[in-house]
Amino acid sequence: MCCACSRRCAVTAVRSWPRTGARAGRSCARTTFDKKEHPLPSLRVEEWQGFVFCNMDQEAPPLAPGLSELGPLLEHFDLPSSTTLEGKTLRDLPWNWKVMMENFNDPYHASRLHEPLQTFAPSGMSDFFEWRDGIGHISRIQHFTQIDGSFNPTMKCLMPVFPRLTTEERKQGMFVLIPPTLALAIVPDEVAYFLIRPQDANTITIDIGYCFDPSALQVPLFKQLFAAAEAGVNNFNVQDVYANTIVQRGLKSRFGPRGRYSWQEGTLPQLNRWLVQRYRRHWPDTKS
Repeated sequence: MCCACSRRCAVTAVRSWPRTGARAGRSCARTTFDKKEHPLPSLRVEEWQGFVFCNMDQEAPPLAPGLSELGPLLEHFDLPSSTTLEGKTLRDLPWNWKVMMENFNDPYHASRLHEPLQTFAPSGMSDFFEWRDGIGHISRIQHFTQIDGSFNPTMKCLMPVFPRLTTEERKQGMFVLIPPTLALAIVPDEVAYFLIRPQDANTITIDIGYCFDPSALQVPLFKQLFAAAEAGVNNFNVQDVYANTIVQRGLKSRFGPRGRYSWQEGTLPQLNRWLVQRYRRHWPDTKS
């Protein structure tokens, strides 16, 4: 597993645990027990664009500065005020979380694996971000061949477009990784988010959700359109599940070839740089 797996994760729910070991209204704690001396673990918590992150490392740098490039690009989506719907959960997927992240934000495979579902967003029409020290995301802007493109068989938005988007913003989408647990697929009418939960080195579970402009709920056929939009995303998921499964299998082979990256894979060296920084930071000191 990646050494950084436990450093940052998106918090999706807070549960209250029932008291056990005593009747309701009576405490089983000793009178000498001092809760201040035995507190629950403390986590650093930070909110970004309506997502809540926690960090087990009290000394880690804050999250927001590492995501500063994304703020202006997401401003007109107003994600903290959007309507969120839960989607599918893909359980026990047989690959490492890094394989998932590589596939999610690799434009090279889009015009090959996903043809003809993604002709409106060709592999060669992506802008990559410049790498900098302290960056906390791996992202790209995906330009479209048409206005209001979206990931469904019609290749057009099914839901109301976020109303503050400019014409230029409606001609593009974005793919965002915030390793190790959050991925965003952004188009003019929806933001699909993927919460990645590693179970071990070879298995993950993915929780999928969707953010829409609140006006989407007022559309008379909202339920039917949401079902169609979700099915559209699932068309891509089915292909990616197959591809990731065989990639994980191939990586275990000592005969698996290793080649150069394409100019259409600018996000993958950046993901590797993000990983290597954390490998080096947490690698055991060989001198001790």
